[in-house]
Amino acid sequence: MMISIRATYHDFLKIAYFSREVSIPFCNGQIKGYFNGIVPPEFWKLYALYAAMIIFPTITWTLKVVPEQLESMLARIRVVLEDHQNFEKFIPIWFNS
Repeated sequence: MMISIRATYHDFLKIAYFSREVSIPFCNGQIKGYFNGIVPPEFWKLYALYAAMIIFPTITWTLKVVPEQLESMLARIRVVLEDHQNFEKFIPIWFNS
């Protein structure tokens, strides 16, 4: 069974919401390492799309499962919005190519 490369791009979504907070150099290395140093433009379009698409479901999930963490999750969402300049940019500001 073959798995689409695009399906694995979704795995990088956690970088936007969690790993980026811990270590930007690690996130840069993870992405660059996956692509052997040359990140295709298609990746960034999908990365930004996935990061944007999860905003509202994340709020809903947080309210249902861990409502006490709502403020923390909203702060993470604000960071994602800042990183992508309100999704006017596909590539987050923290990524250095």
